[in-house]
Amino acid sequence: MKAELELSESDKIFKSITEYITVKELIELVRECKDKSIYILLNKEDREFRNIHVDSKEINDFENMIVIPVPKRFAVLEEDEEYFERTLKANIELALRGEKEFYK
Repeated sequence: MKAELELSESDKIFKSITEYITVKELIELVRECKDKSIYILLNKEDREFRNIHVDSKEINDFENMIVIPVPKRFAVLEEDEEYFERTLKANIELALRGEKEFYK
Protein backbone atom coordinates (compact mmCIF):
# COMPACT_ATOMS: atom_id res chain seq x y z
CA MET A 1 0.00 0.00 0.00
CA LYS A 2 1.42 3.38 -1.03
CA ALA A 3 1.85 6.10 1.53
CA GLU A 4 -0.21 9.16 0.67
CA LEU A 5 1.92 12.19 -0.10
CA GLU A 6 1.27 15.21 2.06
CA LEU A 7 0.25 18.32 0.15
CA SER A 8 2.43 21.41 0.32
CA GLU A 9 0.97 24.52 1.92
CA SER A 10 0.43 26.15 -1.47
CA ASP A 11 -1.31 23.01 -2.77
CA LYS A 12 -3.59 22.98 0.29
CA ILE A 13 -4.47 26.63 -0.35
CA PHE A 14 -5.09 25.93 -4.04
CA LYS A 15 -7.36 23.03 -3.03
CA SER A 16 -9.31 25.24 -0.60
CA ILE A 17 -9.76 27.88 -3.32
CA THR A 18 -11.00 25.33 -5.85
CA GLU A 19 -13.46 23.94 -3.30
CA TYR A 20 -15.01 27.42 -3.29
CA ILE A 21 -14.71 28.15 -7.03
CA THR A 22 -13.54 25.79 -9.78
CA VAL A 23 -10.68 26.70 -12.08
CA LYS A 24 -13.15 26.99 -14.98
CA GLU A 25 -15.37 29.34 -12.96
CA LEU A 26 -12.36 31.42 -11.98
CA ILE A 27 -11.28 31.66 -15.63
CA GLU A 28 -14.81 32.75 -16.55
CA LEU A 29 -14.72 35.41 -13.82
CA VAL A 30 -11.42 36.70 -15.21
CA ARG A 31 -12.92 36.86 -18.71
CA GLU A 32 -16.00 38.69 -17.46
CA CYS A 33 -13.84 41.18 -15.55
CA LYS A 34 -10.96 41.34 -18.00
CA ASP A 35 -10.46 45.07 -17.45
CA LYS A 36 -10.27 44.66 -13.67
CA SER A 37 -7.78 43.12 -11.28
CA ILE A 38 -8.90 40.05 -9.36
CA TYR A 39 -7.32 38.94 -6.10
CA ILE A 40 -7.65 35.94 -3.85
CA LEU A 41 -7.61 36.86 -0.17
CA LEU A 42 -6.10 34.62 2.50
CA ASN A 43 -5.97 35.29 6.20
CA LYS A 44 -2.35 36.07 7.16
CA GLU A 45 -2.46 34.16 10.43
CA ASP A 46 -4.09 30.88 9.47
CA ARG A 47 -3.59 31.22 5.68
CA GLU A 48 -7.17 30.16 5.10
CA PHE A 49 -9.03 31.22 1.97
CA ARG A 50 -11.35 34.14 2.73
CA ASN A 51 -12.68 35.65 -0.47
CA ILE A 52 -12.18 36.74 -4.05
CA HIS A 53 -11.88 40.49 -4.50
CA VAL A 54 -12.47 42.26 -7.82
CA ASP A 55 -10.74 45.54 -8.67
CA SER A 56 -10.28 47.81 -5.74
CA LYS A 57 -8.20 50.87 -5.14
CA GLU A 58 -8.41 50.02 -1.42
CA ILE A 59 -6.30 46.85 -1.69
CA ASN A 60 -4.02 48.24 1.04
CA ASP A 61 -6.96 48.02 3.45
CA PHE A 62 -6.40 44.29 3.70
CA GLU A 63 -3.70 44.43 6.37
CA ASN A 64 -4.59 41.02 7.80
CA MET A 65 -4.73 39.37 4.39
CA ILE A 66 -2.34 37.81 1.95
CA VAL A 67 -3.39 39.16 -1.44
CA ILE A 68 -2.77 36.87 -4.42
CA PRO A 69 -3.32 38.20 -7.93
CA VAL A 70 -5.34 35.96 -10.23
CA PRO A 71 -3.57 35.58 -13.59
CA LYS A 72 -5.20 36.98 -16.71
CA ARG A 73 -2.95 35.94 -19.56
CA PHE A 74 -4.04 32.31 -19.87
CA ALA A 75 -7.70 33.14 -19.31
CA VAL A 76 -8.07 36.09 -21.68
CA LEU A 77 -5.15 36.44 -24.10
CA GLU A 78 -4.03 32.83 -24.57
CA GLU A 79 -6.81 30.63 -23.25
CA ASP A 80 -5.17 27.63 -21.60
CA GLU A 81 -6.60 26.13 -18.42
CA GLU A 82 -3.44 24.17 -17.56
CA TYR A 83 -1.17 27.23 -17.73
CA PHE A 84 -3.74 29.31 -15.87
CA GLU A 85 -3.70 26.76 -13.04
CA ARG A 86 0.11 26.61 -13.00
CA THR A 87 0.40 30.40 -12.93
CA LEU A 88 -2.14 30.68 -10.11
CA LYS A 89 -0.23 28.06 -8.11
CA ALA A 90 3.01 29.97 -8.71
CA ASN A 91 1.36 33.21 -7.52
CA ILE A 92 0.20 31.43 -4.37
CA GLU A 93 3.71 30.12 -3.73
CA LEU A 94 5.30 33.53 -4.30
CA ALA A 95 2.83 35.21 -1.96
CA LEU A 96 3.49 32.63 0.75
CA ARG A 97 7.24 32.94 0.43
CA GLY A 98 7.07 36.69 0.41
CA GLU A 99 9.36 36.82 -2.62
CA LYS A 100 7.18 39.38 -4.33
CA GLU A 101 5.11 42.24 -2.95
CA PHE A 102 1.61 42.00 -4.36
CA TYR A 103 0.14 44.93 -2.50
CA LYS A 104 -0.21 48.14 -4.49
